[in-house]
Amino acid sequence: MLEDFLEKYLNIHTKTLVKELGNIAVLRNFSKGDSLITAGKRPEEVFLLIDGIVRKYFIDEDGNDFTDCFLFEAGETVGGCGRGNAASRLSAEALSEVAALSLPVREVRSLMKKYPELVRIQNRRLTASLEKHLEYGIMRRTMKAGERYLWFCGRYPFLLENIPHRYIASFLLMTPQTLSRERAKLREREIYILKKHEEQ
Repeated sequence: MLEDFLEKYLNIHTKTLVKELGNIAVLRNFSKGDSLITAGKRPEEVFLLIDGIVRKYFIDEDGNDFTDCFLFEAGETVGGCGRGNAASRLSAEALSEVAALSLPVREVRSLMKKYPELVRIQNRRLTASLEKHLEYGIMRRTMKAGERYLWFCGRYPFLLENIPHRYIASFLLMTPQTLSRERAKLREREIYILKKHEEQ
């Protein structure tokens, strides 16, 4: 089962690589609120998400909590954010029950020296992550609060009813109060449109 998951979600074509990764992979289960990665510490594991929702975040010097991203798709990588062996700059916590495959960082790096395919997989994933964060940056810097909330509704409708709204507000760079107002405005707009439709 582990090898099938690795082959499918990492899109690996080398059978021996799949087998070696399967030999070091361990199924881990996390409860809501558990930490997968801790900022300031060097990660010993990298995770491949099987099921559940994970939030990556950081806390600034004033104690403000900023959500960087949400991970919930099977096969997504949950790892540290730092160069080489440096400590991670971000933390990662489970926002629901989470199942993930754990891979020891040291063994993965060793396999990368042996299998160029694994390096290419990592580069593809890093590129995809950079593209996603570029989209986030443009959204946060160019859209008004209401537009950011609508963007989130279109991009991540699944998350709206499955995670605390304070994390959505943090991700969208607004206060929970602002998010609440924008949600109320959207509901009023939807009610107005529905009534106009019924009148026709």
